[in-house]
Formats: sequence, structure tokens, C-alpha cells
Amino acid sequence: MAFPPSKASKRNFVEQQPNSFTVSNFEKSADQLPYNSNLEKIYEEIENEITGGNVLKGLWAKCLVDANQDQNTAKTNYFKLRLLQRLTELKAKDDARIQAALEVERIKETALEAIRKEEEAAKIRQEEADAIARRVTDKQDVMRAKKIMFKLYAGFVAFVFVVFIVIFALSRLTEADW
Repeated sequence: MAFPPSKASKRNFVEQQPNSFTVSNFEKSADQLPYNSNLEKIYEEIENEITGGNVLKGLWAKCLVDANQDQNTAKTNYFKLRLLQRLTELKAKDDARIQAALEVERIKETALEAIRKEEEAAKIRQEEADAIARRVTDKQDVMRAKKIMFKLYAGFVAFVFVVFIVIFALSRLTEADW
């Protein structure tokens, strides 16, 4: 939801709200509605609300007032406004799902970048350890260099293992049924 400009009055703010449902809003966007099975289910649910008397009381009252107490016009307006509400809800859910997927991708990219940087750092440490090993003539220095190399390799392997576990867990989250 966009915030109003800082100079906007309270009235302008209310007029700018995208959630103010009107029949004219619906008619403007009616041509943009895709036809699919989900839309058909929504039609059925709204029709069942109307025929079963399970309408949203406040919305029904608004439709009656707008229709000057004409029941048929009120039903039509209710159907249109309720459809617009449901489509808005579905779009919000889709947007949330997309945002979650984008966040997971961002985390994956960050993890892969961390792996790349760690690989570069490990390569530099390996080169330094190799340089030390070449300079070492004493047996104690050789053993110390081997211990350093072992610690470097162990740390890198542990880091890569943790990153892959995180990526695996995130991929499982994205496969979850929304």
C-alpha cells in the first residue's frame, strides 16, 4: 500500500486508498479479469453467499444504499464488489508468495556469494601455507604448517557444509504448498 504524499490532507488520503471498493472501480477493471477455474470458484462462492443469505452485512448495506433499496441492483453491486474484494485478497496472497520467493532467492545468492568469498580466502590461505611450507626447513615448522593447513581445510569444509544445509532448507521452504 502506498503512503500518501506528506502534504495530503486526511480527505485526500482516504480518496487515494486502493481498498475503497466501488462499482465504478469494478467496471473499470472488469475487462482485465482473466477467466480461469479459480475465478469460477469465486463466482460460485459469491453466488452461494447471496443465495444463502450469508452476505457481509456492511457491504450489503452499502449496496442497498447505493441501489436506492432496489434488491436486484443491490445483488448485482454486491456481486461485483465482493468479487473485487476476493480478487484483491488473492492478489495480496500472490504478492506475498512472490516476495517470499524473492527473499529466498536473495538469501541463496547471499549464501553463494559467501561461499565464493570463502573459497577465494581459502585459496589465498592455501597459497600462504604453501609458501610457508616451501620456506620451512625444520621438521617442527613443517608440522606446524600441516596443522595450520588442516585447520584451514576443516574450517572451510564446515562452512561449506553449513551453507549447503541452509540452501537445502530454504529450497524446501520454497517447495511448501502456499
